[in-house]
Amino acid sequence: GTFLFELWRGRPLRMAMTLLAIAVAGSLASLHIRKVPAAGSAEPFRWNPFHEILEGARSLRARKTLAFSVLGISWFWFVGALFQMAVLLAAKEMLHVPEARVGLLVTALAAGIGLGSILAGTLSGDHIDLGLVPLGSALMGIFAVALGVTHSYNTAIVCLAGVGLAGGLFVVPLNAYLQAHAGAHEKGRILTTNNFANMLGVIIASSVLWLLHDKLHWNAGGIILALGVVMLAGTIYVVRVLPAATLRIVLLGVTKLLFRVRVEGRENIPLAGGALLVSNHISYADSVLLGYATPRIPRFLMWQPIFDAAFVRPFFQVLGAIPIATDSPKNTIRALRAARAELERGELVAIFPEGQISLSGELERFERGFERIVSGTGAPIIPMHVHGIYGHPVSRKGGEVFRSWEHLWRPLVTVRVGEPIYGPVSAQELHRIVLDLGTDDKELLGDVLPLLGQSE
Repeated sequence: GTFLFELWRGRPLRMAMTLLAIAVAGSLASLHIRKVPAAGSAEPFRWNPFHEILEGARSLRARKTLAFSVLGISWFWFVGALFQMAVLLAAKEMLHVPEARVGLLVTALAAGIGLGSILAGTLSGDHIDLGLVPLGSALMGIFAVALGVTHSYNTAIVCLAGVGLAGGLFVVPLNAYLQAHAGAHEKGRILTTNNFANMLGVIIASSVLWLLHDKLHWNAGGIILALGVVMLAGTIYVVRVLPAATLRIVLLGVTKLLFRVRVEGRENIPLAGGALLVSNHISYADSVLLGYATPRIPRFLMWQPIFDAAFVRPFFQVLGAIPIATDSPKNTIRALRAARAELERGELVAIFPEGQISLSGELERFERGFERIVSGTGAPIIPMHVHGIYGHPVSRKGGEVFRSWEHLWRPLVTVRVGEPIYGPVSAQELHRIVLDLGTDDKELLGDVLPLLGQSE
């Protein structure tokens, strides 16, 4: 729009015909969208356009997670509208640039949103990762604060692109979650209510700009700076609402920084319903590495002394870890029953049947506690094997098998997921299955055989 206005300032008909041509091209392109059947709602058509919105609001009131999504998406539209209007003012009041360069500022914001949306899809893969929401919120706040205090045009371009990219990370998971979890019979109604709330956010943004700029005489930089501070404060709220998803995204980021993780058989872990993950225990990072293999957050069983360590206990509590007390058999049984209850609620539960981290790198004898957890629940056992990390500082033999720099910095770690096991299985049989997952891999043998005094 700003480019056309600069080019054809005195020829509105040319601008109108260009915009009309774009609209026609978009309409023709939409004819190629694949047709899909209706969602299945049998609701009659109603002439009152606000009926569906009111019904949708009642549904959202009863489903707080969906309401949170709508609130977050509407906040994105509010921020986007306020940013776009404030940037136009900032271009004149702070940057003093002509119309054409104003267009580049708005373009940077829009392009950033597009790139952020693509990045959100890439990072999420084939699942919805709400952990990107607080990350996007924090980055939006940081870039907004930087934009509010700059007087450099080039810096403003970078900040606006950053705000847009962070906005894509923020809004895409929320939109995906809303569409995925709204029931088929109410999906259209929920999306209608969401769109109505989004436009309310845009209208409120105009009102806020009028109040702050025209009535209270704030400059554009102050408005953008205040918006950034509010977004940073809002990030704290988002983290409180999504603590486990936030912690998970942080742990995944640290894992990617420290290791190159390859997951084989990821599809064997169910995306819904209860399942018991059973794996070898080769390092202190095993829990994080197993969590890397699934978008869900498993409930790990761990020894009470480790759970009670002061500096990690809050994190274990957020992730729903289940401590196993070592002082009495009754407390151990109580922990196994708690794990069983999580399975019955449809959660993922994870256990290391060896009971301790291996000192030799070899798979130790399995204890039978997993049998008590899974028996009678109908939940499958998912055998898993982690290798490539023995000898790393996070293992019990840290540093002893480093043969080159690549073994120290970002070593390749493979997490192999076996076929689900339904029905009873003995500790010995499960031990063999997990062992087979590891010994089939030549890379694992390349790490272990030298330790046994054999040649590769």
